Amino acid sequence: MDPPGPPEGPDQQTILEEEIDENYNPTIQEIHEYAQWLGMDVEVEKELLWIAREGLKAPLPKDWKPWCVSGEVATIQIPHLGSWRSV
Repeated sequence: MDPPGPPEGPDQQTILEEEIDENYNPTIQEIHEYAQWLGMDVEVEKELLWIAREGLKAPLPKDWKPWCVSGEVATIQIPHLGSWRSV
């Protein structure tokens, strides 16, 4: 049985298909933003920035779907125990 889709609301929501660009190289700004989102201190933990870079380049895990709300940057949703949860 497939889990229900993402929650509905006033915002336009679109489930996307993942497209992998083998030549994608994240900018230093993207790496820093993602590192901070992961909880890194980009000034103190510079030696760990490779983790953020690789995370930006990695494909999504099986059964994860990117989606977009009202044209904003995609947010990841995962089906989890029959419901959708934002990550």
